[in-house]
Amino acid sequence: MNNPPPPLSDDNSPHKHASIYDLFMLCVCVYVLFTLGAMTFLKLDPDILTILNYVDVVVCIFFLLDFLVRFTTAKSKVNYMTRELGFIDLISSVPLLGYLRWGRLSRLVRILRLLQGVKSSKVIIEHALNRRAESTFAAAVLIAFIVIIYASIAVLYFERGADGAKIATPEDALWWAVTTITTVGYGDFYPVTGGGRIVGVAVMTAGVALFGALTGFVAVWFLQPTQAREKSELQAARRQLAEIEKHMAILTSEQERFRAKEKDGD
Repeated sequence: MNNPPPPLSDDNSPHKHASIYDLFMLCVCVYVLFTLGAMTFLKLDPDILTILNYVDVVVCIFFLLDFLVRFTTAKSKVNYMTRELGFIDLISSVPLLGYLRWGRLSRLVRILRLLQGVKSSKVIIEHALNRRAESTFAAAVLIAFIVIIYASIAVLYFERGADGAKIATPEDALWWAVTTITTVGYGDFYPVTGGGRIVGVAVMTAGVALFGALTGFVAVWFLQPTQAREKSELQAARRQLAEIEKHMAILTSEQERFRAKEKDGD
């Protein structure tokens, strides 16, 4: 994948096709709105709220970068900020504005409108299979993000208050989840309960699998230029072969005509 994140052009285009990036953004938006609903309408544990708020700051940074890319690549910046509700994207990307973060619903609506061109799950699957490297990368990032969040919550649930617990705060839990899934494992924080260790095994297994997928993506990313050049050379050789076959057919036809004339002359 040598190009920047796939199509971030104006959403005005009714015939624009959904990209892997758009499908990834759809999943992120669904997660964010689900989490905001839980934080607003459910009475969650303060430590869980702390973890979700930390994650929300990261999401807001990502959404802010997404806004900047969409704004700079929009054909009509005024249209994007007004008709396409870009100003809501900007406001809802600021984590301290509380309920205004529900403006992220506009992102979800816009992406769903974009996906109207995708008539069935079969089309989505075919689109993902045609771009396996990008699909794998997006899926790995999304899964890692979700695993970190829920592993932090789970390990804190098991470890908090246990005798000799090393993971006692939301910050400890998030740090442990990140270092474990990246297979770094500093050892400064580790679970001491049975439930926490089960969570740890799951996170380590997910980390090995996900980073294996990311390694494969990086390898494909480096190999793609060579593969594209080889494909181009092969196509050029096929065109030359077709031209040669065409000229050979013409020469054969001319020879047959010449022989037919000689035979008629005899």
